[in-house]
Amino acid sequence: MQEAPHMTENEAPAATSPAEPGCPGCGAGRLRPSTVSSVFWRGEQALMVRDIPAIVCSACGEDFISDETVIELDRIKDQGFDGVWTDTFVKIPVFSLARARPGGDG
Repeated sequence: MQEAPHMTENEAPAATSPAEPGCPGCGAGRLRPSTVSSVFWRGEQALMVRDIPAIVCSACGEDFISDETVIELDRIKDQGFDGVWTDTFVKIPVFSLARARPGGDG
């Protein structure tokens, strides 16, 4: 899933099976079941989805989402942001890179 950076949550302990697959991205890590969060945008409106089941690399953190889960996420995004399944709301700071640059207005 490359829509947004992901934050790994509730990471499962590393498996010790020698048959455990390695990461196809970095080749160094082991893949473990976990959950991730992602933010999806529609214009200026954002929707954060938590507890997305994924397989996550223990070394580079890349996540791999099943086709079924991607279809489910698409369904949620297509239904809009009406708040039916809203668990909570978060406030985040918003920064302007233009204002942070030398000579920026701010």
